[in-house]
Amino acid sequence: MKGTIKTYIHQKRYGFILGEDGEEYFFHTTALADRAQLSALCDAAEVEFEPVDSEKGPQAQDLKLLNAEQGNRYVVPAEVYVSKGKFVKGWQVVDWGEWEVIGSSKVSSEEAKEQAKERAASLGANALLELAYFKSTDAQGNELHNFRGRIANIGKKHAEGEVERDALMGINKQAQAVKQQLDAEVHSRKLRRQVVWALGLIATVIAAMMQYWILAGGIAVTAGIVGWLLGESKVAGSWLNKLPPSRPRQDRRPRRTPQYGQRSER
Repeated sequence: MKGTIKTYIHQKRYGFILGEDGEEYFFHTTALADRAQLSALCDAAEVEFEPVDSEKGPQAQDLKLLNAEQGNRYVVPAEVYVSKGKFVKGWQVVDWGEWEVIGSSKVSSEEAKEQAKERAASLGANALLELAYFKSTDAQGNELHNFRGRIANIGKKHAEGEVERDALMGINKQAQAVKQQLDAEVHSRKLRRQVVWALGLIATVIAAMMQYWILAGGIAVTAGIVGWLLGESKVAGSWLNKLPPSRPRQDRRPRRTPQYGQRSER
């Protein structure tokens, strides 16, 4: 018999098929005829199977995917999702980031969170995991609201999804490139600050030697202020930081096989 996967719970490795006869059939991944097709299981995938009546309801055996390529497509969230944990409920982590972004605001914690989400999106990520709030102070002593989180790309496998897996990969490479640009900007501004201070010192000494004391003082103050303003750029790259490499175990097998008579969530 042929049918379409109505629901597949990736983490628990079971689901339900809507058969061409209108009946709903329970299946577990152990029913796959070809274990190589395991990674291609997804919602809306077309399948062929052997219907079996059990004491606890109809179930599918000898399950085959008619088009394994359908399992390479995903639906993705329309905005950046956030989670305090390592996962977002109902979604699969496709690309696990090794970078964290930080959003900051003097106004509110919500504004800080939105900035963190915007920065994650700028790196091509659609999720922030391990999200955490903290407070800090800026150079002027003002209190700052902050959120930090690990970038990631999440998705749900779906035969009719519009995004391919390859499009969800590569956020670590993108983050690395942006970090290099930020570090280069910080280095460039530090160099300009040093040049301003050096020229200011030389001009101050010359003015002092000529006994132009007011001019010497003005030059020193101006050089100090300009150099300090350039020095503020040191925070330019601090919103993006490398994290220790790690990978969560999302695809754990359930401790027990669910009952075949269990109904799907509608």
